[in-house]
Amino acid sequence: MEDPLVREVESVLVQALDKVVLTRGPTAPQMTLADYRYALQRCRRHHDPDRHVLISGLVPDVEESATRDRLLEIVRRELSDHIEDDRAHSGTCVVGGASVAGTPVDEILQNLLVRSIADSPAVAARAFAACVAATSFSFSHFVVLTSLTLDAPVDLFDQVRLIPLPATRGELPPFMPTVIRHGGDTETVLSRVVLCVEKTVKPVFHRPTGESPRSHFRVATASEDLGELDLRALCQAISLASGCSVRPTMQWNALLDYEIFDLRTDRGIGTTGWGSASPHVGLLHSPLSRRQGTLTEEGRRGARQLYDQIVRLDPKVREGLQIPIERWMRSMEQWEMVDGIIDLGIALESLYVRDGGGEVTFKLALTAAWHLADDRPGRKRLYELFKKIYGLRSDAVHGREIKRNVTVGGQAMSTHDLVREAQKICREAICAVLRAEKLPDRDKLILG
Repeated sequence: MEDPLVREVESVLVQALDKVVLTRGPTAPQMTLADYRYALQRCRRHHDPDRHVLISGLVPDVEESATRDRLLEIVRRELSDHIEDDRAHSGTCVVGGASVAGTPVDEILQNLLVRSIADSPAVAARAFAACVAATSFSFSHFVVLTSLTLDAPVDLFDQVRLIPLPATRGELPPFMPTVIRHGGDTETVLSRVVLCVEKTVKPVFHRPTGESPRSHFRVATASEDLGELDLRALCQAISLASGCSVRPTMQWNALLDYEIFDLRTDRGIGTTGWGSASPHVGLLHSPLSRRQGTLTEEGRRGARQLYDQIVRLDPKVREGLQIPIERWMRSMEQWEMVDGIIDLGIALESLYVRDGGGEVTFKLALTAAWHLADDRPGRKRLYELFKKIYGLRSDAVHGREIKRNVTVGGQAMSTHDLVREAQKICREAICAVLRAEKLPDRDKLILG
């Protein structure tokens, strides 16, 4: 049996649609209701920022006062516990901006009209009844990642997934920020991968109190078994699993439909806006890695396991592992090989020579060999390799020429191949520390 509130709201909205007018801002175009409906539906299905900008200055209102007052009466009645001075707070303040004083309930009426125009009075009425009864709602947090490529979406955890972006602007999904419009802005996201984290907010509405509206709402990752997502740890885990340096760049929050409870001061059609001053949207200024990588099914499982290992580490061990991980990642981001060699040397030294002192090359090579190899030939090979890579690091630091080819244990190889092999072994060393949940101890490794 249909909810009486749904029937009541739908009945009034049917009357209201016959009397709707579109009020225009100074830059908004003249538009018929049919064109406005098409624009709303188009922006829901596609990333169409130009059309969004055109219609953002159009506000639907009910020309006939009796019908308008009837709708407002319903809104005030159903949300009476959350209204103060004809204003209310919505949990969407954590998704976008919001006034401390609260938002006039007239805007809930506008949201009802937008949903009625885009869909139907019946859909809008059900959406209103649902948000009145709800104790929470969901939104999506998106982060564009560097260096990673995917052919299809990948579920990392419950409510956490990686989504590949298309190679052309016209195919971008509707959840992209409206700032992505032309030229360089578009080029920063095409063919990249976006991390999508579903989050929940409780409650849906709250009475304004004069305090920051955000203080009244609690945000949590929607996944019940994940807890609060550690973005830095996740990017490190994906980097180790994929073999490339994966960092966050652009990030934003988005509601993916015309929600009746959406009272953001900067709300858009489908997504938030953009601005460096906004707490919910930002650019993290990460470098663009030279090396691209992908996640196989095995890599996806590996990323999950590595993330669990990183966040589970003893705080002191995790702190001690940050320089090795970050410098290993940076070594793959450098455009000049000499810079990559320096970063790689720092990663290895911080992992294996934490006590300082002299004979760094000997200490590093010997400790790494005993840490990573199980037999004499393996240790001898690693000993020679680490001696050579740290010697190159010393040459780079002191401005000496880096030769194109080197000899490691009697075997000739290009310096480029040596660096790549050392990066791979450094990655294996970091993963070994994560598995052991402790940093390598030189004395115990060598003396037993």
